[in-house]
Amino acid sequence: MWPMQKSKADDIKRQADLINMHSENFLWQISQLVQASRLFKNKNIRAGAAASLKGYLVDYHSANAASGVGEINVELPIDRKIPFNSRAARVYASHVGLLISAINFCRKEFGKAVVGDLGDLLNGLSELFGEAVEVYKTAQTSFERTGKGGLGIKFIRLVDNNKNACPSLHVEIVGYIHCRLNAIINAHAPNPRIYQPIKDVYFQKSVRILEAVLLVKQHVVMDIALGLALLSSHKDYMTKEQADNMVNAMFQHDYFSMDTATILEVRAKILSIYDDAAARIQNEKNIPANIALISYLRDFAEESTARQPKFML
Repeated sequence: MWPMQKSKADDIKRQADLINMHSENFLWQISQLVQASRLFKNKNIRAGAAASLKGYLVDYHSANAASGVGEINVELPIDRKIPFNSRAARVYASHVGLLISAINFCRKEFGKAVVGDLGDLLNGLSELFGEAVEVYKTAQTSFERTGKGGLGIKFIRLVDNNKNACPSLHVEIVGYIHCRLNAIINAHAPNPRIYQPIKDVYFQKSVRILEAVLLVKQHVVMDIALGLALLSSHKDYMTKEQADNMVNAMFQHDYFSMDTATILEVRAKILSIYDDAAARIQNEKNIPANIALISYLRDFAEESTARQPKFML
């Protein structure tokens, strides 16, 4: 490696280490938001950010408040084997900071040439919100939350209830960040291999958030599987291989008191549901992917009802 390349590689490694160290720190996340505010001068970025905020603050919460829609319980027996862990709250809440830091990193590294891609990234995110909200409006889901925590858990549950968690927006956001960041680096970097530490840290942080949504009992395995299925219905956003890699990396570094058999069962169940949902989307090409997921959830509800024991009076 040439001296200039080595210097660049060392700089990328330092940036990756900083992200790894601080991404769950609230003050660091605020600093990233302040830094990103300079990008709002660009019309496309401003429009994408506004659409994404509207998707979450208005559309998502209005779907949560909707009444008269029958709820589908998406909890499965495997979900009861996953322990509650309040320490995962900070990881759970780090997804927005992770998104903003990825945008800042790309702008710093690649300059004005990447601004159009960043606008497209934000517009794509608002599209994902819109797709998920349509599912929430028509096929609301719920599950039983367990475990009690401190202020962090109480705040999370105050602003984000246990309705409309399927497909998981948390999962879609972090999977989208990981995959779009890789695509932007590959498109703009003269030597993408130098950026492997950055790709790795965003992958690892995304996987940790997948773990966290289960550990704080804000989501169940069905939510993760359908979130990845909806995301990978956009071939430019995520491939099946990328989805498989994320799920198979879950709980590799910390078992959270689960044994190996349980962890393997969690991964296998997520991938099994993912494959079923992705096949449904593929087989129903004549309708949008989110509408195919509504059909999938309704079938799941009917099958769950059919499996319930019937008692004779």
